[in-house]
Amino acid sequence: MTIKVVITGGPGVGKTRLIEAFQMLGYATVPEAALEIIKKTRDKLRKQGKMEEFQRRVATLQIRNESLIGNGLYFLDRTNIDGIAYSRFYNTAESKKALRFLKTVTYDYVFIPNPLGFSGKRYKNRMEDYETSLKIHEIVRATYREFGYEPITIPVFEFAYVGDEWLRLMMEVMERAKVVLKVIGCIS
Repeated sequence: MTIKVVITGGPGVGKTRLIEAFQMLGYATVPEAALEIIKKTRDKLRKQGKMEEFQRRVATLQIRNESLIGNGLYFLDRTNIDGIAYSRFYNTAESKKALRFLKTVTYDYVFIPNPLGFSGKRYKNRMEDYETSLKIHEIVRATYREFGYEPITIPVFEFAYVGDEWLRLMMEVMERAKVVLKVIGCIS
């Protein structure tokens, strides 16, 4: 039996950190295809404004990554539904390959973390500022709904002052991971 748990949302909401936490806990994960393409191309496609080509490559890699899923519990850092959402945001053609693939797959759970908030800076590997990330976040949520999924919101947790920002972030990630694991029945 295969259970696929998607973590989605706009840029900078903590998806990849959450996926990394599940990996550290010993769960199988599927990395974000877009980040792999960004690394392989040194982000030249996006910087040159070739968003359609970028999304096509992301879709192809995402399909390959998801095709490798076997039996068990898997946490996915985005899916091709995200690629469709980004194509809509950037007003580029949606990948026909991704649309065909999405007709053949289902996801058991879709989670969308609430935005953590930026401190005015851009995140590593991200072109978007905070306002743009919020717009993308809502387009992603709407696109998942259009494909028949109701994303489960993961809240932001407020902690008493923690002097170390990294420690506060790790506490946030672990609380979010607990929410997901409780919903899918891995912990009580």
